[in-house]
Amino acid sequence: MPLKTIIQYQPTIKRIEKGEDVRFLLKNLRDEITQFSDRLYSLPEILENVERRGTITISFPKDPIIKVINISEVQRILSWYRNRSEGGCTSCTNARSYRPYSDETHTYCEMDETKENVNDKTGQSPDVERYWNNSDCPKLEHIFEKTIEEIIAQD
Repeated sequence: MPLKTIIQYQPTIKRIEKGEDVRFLLKNLRDEITQFSDRLYSLPEILENVERRGTITISFPKDPIIKVINISEVQRILSWYRNRSEGGCTSCTNARSYRPYSDETHTYCEMDETKENVNDKTGQSPDVERYWNNSDCPKLEHIFEKTIEEIIAQD
């Protein structure tokens, strides 16, 4: 059974403020991985490893130690960004929420709804119930304009 060493990757960016931070995060990760590997990964390959696996495994035929790089923190950051650039109401600048009780959050669309439109049973207004997970809403204004794929395609 081969030996494994697990390396925890700590990104230099803890939060994405603008789309360029996504590119910087992925390029920085690629540069760090290159120190352990003789292969140069493309940004789409890095993105795929981050989103699908959360790890990158590097092994060499003559090296008995397999290196597993845990990139789950990058996965969390990119998931947060994707949710705010491609989702439904969760990614919209018009979504507003309030807490009527300490253990509940209610959400509504400020474009043409108010707190009074919220259904107490679901905690969402009619528009939010309809568009929460999809981006078909005609009033949708994403928090971040570009998707991750659009950002890395610029390289």
